[in-house]
Amino acid sequence: MLTKVQIGKNKRNILDLFSNVNRLGVSNLVDFICDGNFFTSPASTRFHSNYPGGLAEHSYDVYKQFSKRVSDYNLNVPFESVILTGICHDLCKIGVYFENSLKDGNRSESKPYKFQDSFPYGHGEKSVFILSQYIHPTPQEALIIRWHMGNDDPAWKDYQEDVSKSFPEVVFFQNVDREASLMRKVG
Repeated sequence: MLTKVQIGKNKRNILDLFSNVNRLGVSNLVDFICDGNFFTSPASTRFHSNYPGGLAEHSYDVYKQFSKRVSDYNLNVPFESVILTGICHDLCKIGVYFENSLKDGNRSESKPYKFQDSFPYGHGEKSVFILSQYIHPTPQEALIIRWHMGNDDPAWKDYQEDVSKSFPEVVFFQNVDREASLMRKVG
């Protein structure tokens, strides 16, 4: 569980990162993120970071780990792209998690959140779609975000070889997303 201070710190850190992105539409993207529940939403209902602020915390963790991996392995991923992919890979989760209240009005302990998506477009592809409403992602950014679920996406097996050969950074990103998820098990 995060405190309000920790949620605020994650928000400041993420907004500071966006000041390094010099793209047309980035201010509108930041407005979308701030106007939605990105900073207060859980990252999942039952897998990882399922507490208020978990989505932003997870996204910031992914950014930090991907930034380190890009540096350690000298991957050809621009800093703006590290920021955009790390922070925006789960944009599809904004506005889809709601408190699961019991009949007595209290939140369920066993399943504190429920999932309801009014635009069921998929996971990675929906995040790319949302990002594209505000900025023009590069092909590299679009592929990293689209395929960040790796083997958890049934379509990955059909594209794995081609994507991995042309954009090996996608596989690095898949790994850091999984690692970040394991860092913050169910809250």
